[in-house]
Amino acid sequence: SSILKHAIFCALENGFKISCEDAKCTQGIAFVHTDLFQEYSIKEDCISIKINLSILIECLNIFGSVSSNMPTALKICYKGYGHPLLLL
Repeated sequence: SSILKHAIFCALENGFKISCEDAKCTQGIAFVHTDLFQEYSIKEDCISIKINLSILIECLNIFGSVSSNMPTALKICYKGYGHPLLLL
């Protein structure tokens, strides 16, 4: 069994989708609707980037876990091709 290394992060008007593929077969898809955000905006119809899944999960864990009972906030920024994905 192989370990999924990358995910496609696609920001859409009504939320964002993260999908994982292995050997061109979809292994999993998660969709997060805009209702879960205090504020959500994108400037294009669809923004799609390929990201290293392990690094993304490690970065998100910095913000806390469900079991910590601490309020957390996350701001995701991406200016476009050639710019970094920022998690603040």
